[in-house]
Amino acid sequence: MDVFLLAAGLVAYNNLLNRSAWFNGAPFVPLNLAAAAVLVAIALGPLELTARAIGLDLSVGGLALGAAIGGGIAAPLLVLASNPKTARLIADKRSAGLAGRRLAYQAMVRVPLGTALLEEIAFRGVLFAAASSAGTLAAAVISSVAFGLWHVMPSLNMLAANRPGAPNHTRLIFAAGTVALTTAAGVGLIFLREVSGDIAAPLAAHATLNSFATLAAARAGRRRALQLGVDLDDPRERLQSGDEVLRPNSGGKLDESVEQPSLGLVFRDLQRLKPSAEVLDNASDVAHPEVAVNEDLVSRRSSTHLHQSDSLEELQPGEDHDRGHGRGHGSD
Repeated sequence: MDVFLLAAGLVAYNNLLNRSAWFNGAPFVPLNLAAAAVLVAIALGPLELTARAIGLDLSVGGLALGAAIGGGIAAPLLVLASNPKTARLIADKRSAGLAGRRLAYQAMVRVPLGTALLEEIAFRGVLFAAASSAGTLAAAVISSVAFGLWHVMPSLNMLAANRPGAPNHTRLIFAAGTVALTTAAGVGLIFLREVSGDIAAPLAAHATLNSFATLAAARAGRRRALQLGVDLDDPRERLQSGDEVLRPNSGGKLDESVEQPSLGLVFRDLQRLKPSAEVLDNASDVAHPEVAVNEDLVSRRSSTHLHQSDSLEELQPGEDHDRGHGRGHGSD
């Protein structure tokens, strides 16, 4: 019973907190580190587990093995991100604008400390050790399924960021696929834990893979943005939506010379959407309000000028008549 309560608590923790944008900001790393510390305290206290049973006696060999495995799995992602034709397959809009210190923080702090450390202590450490009394296989299943369910809300957040307004059936399929994939990954990480004897190998593999995946997603997102004429280093041209991607300074028109991406995790299929000219004009006004205001002022001034010209033309025949009439009296 304690094992299932622990598993349910872990699943609830991540899925409830990930409903808030606040959690995914600055509090993410410190809160998850605190959660990891609480889990260790529960394991060593009420659950009466030892540090060795949890797998906290990290070995250098396990860390090296895990890093090599994680790097090997991540290598294809970096290759895909470097190819213009395949970058869209792994691009993530959330990472597209990351560069410099922000990207380094994500890859070197947030991922290894805020994500991998907590998840390995929770699932390959405490939960697996607590469930081991039921047998290794049962413990692996419980730990891995809980690890998969842990990713439900994060997967929906990812889909919402890259495909806003996705229908419910798409959300369900994406979440179910993510749960299945991460459950399988959990089994593989449990295998590493059993082979190495501690959580060093799964921790290093998890952190290395996720960090390189973040770098690949950022590179792919930038490449796709540049292909579509958007300079992510210019804050005026940062993408605010994945629905339409407009070329800057193009009057809101799509650049037909650029290969249109299909539905993916970042950009909608522009060829399929075919936004109307009115929608594009409105989007252009929103993207560059100063241009829209200036054009409006010019339009008003032009309209006023034309109105004044029409008035002069209407008055001109009368003036000519009066002048002619005046000249007639003068001659008399």
